[in-house]
Amino acid sequence: MIIRLLHGLARALSNTGDEGDTRGAGHSTRHHWRCECGAHSREDGFLIRTDAEYTAQRHLLSKAVGHPVPETYSTDGILS
Repeated sequence: MIIRLLHGLARALSNTGDEGDTRGAGHSTRHHWRCECGAHSREDGFLIRTDAEYTAQRHLLSKAVGHPVPETYSTDGILS
């Protein structure tokens, strides 16, 4: 499990160069998840997409078979 987490972190870090260079300092992409049942990620979201995907997967696995699959999405935010 730790190895998967490290691989996901490495992938996320290798992808940040494309997004981070086009926006000015202080901007950050936040990743979120939401489910049809009403559950969702916290308001501040995640800086790393794989964290949002992992948390959405944990939500799904904690539910009964047939539960809707949560979706992940991203928003641009301003760091304060």
